[in-house]
Order: sequence, then C-alpha cells, then structure tokens
Amino acid sequence: FTEAMCAQCHRREGLGRAIGPDLNSAANKFSRKDLLETIVAPSKVVEEKYRLQQIETDDGQVLIGQLVGGDAETLSLAPSPLAPTRMQRV
Repeated sequence: FTEAMCAQCHRREGLGRAIGPDLNSAANKFSRKDLLETIVAPSKVVEEKYRLQQIETDDGQVLIGQLVGGDAETLSLAPSPLAPTRMQRV
C-alpha cells in the first residue's frame, strides 16, 4: 500500500491521505476482478468528486485541478491533490 504509493491518495487502516476514496471497505463493495483492475489501472475509473478538471481561460491559459467550489462569478480549483489547501480562483 505504501510502497506502491497508494497511500499518497488513499487511506487504509489509519495510513495514507484522504484525497481519494477510503479503501477500508473496498473489499466489501467490489469484486476481486474489479479490485485487481483498479490496482493495475487506478485511473481507469475515477469518481466524479475525485476527478481533475481542465479549464481553459479566455486568454488561453490551461488550468488543471480538482474543482472545490465556486459561485456565479468564479471557480475554485485545487491544482494539486497533494497540497489541497493551495487554491486557485478562476
């Protein structure tokens, strides 16, 4: 879990970060085939709330990050899941 760097984004038995889904109950929710497929290709299926979004501004700047909020005027983007408190307003 730690050596494969899963702990960079996931929590399991108190280890890791809560950037992606908690893996403690994954074995109860998914089949062995689904779990193996996710381990081999972790980016194949990503829940909407954990996906990175790509935004292109009017001036051609491309921003990538996790959409974490916004209103009618601006969006808040977290460009790095490893630094979730660093925000970028668009």
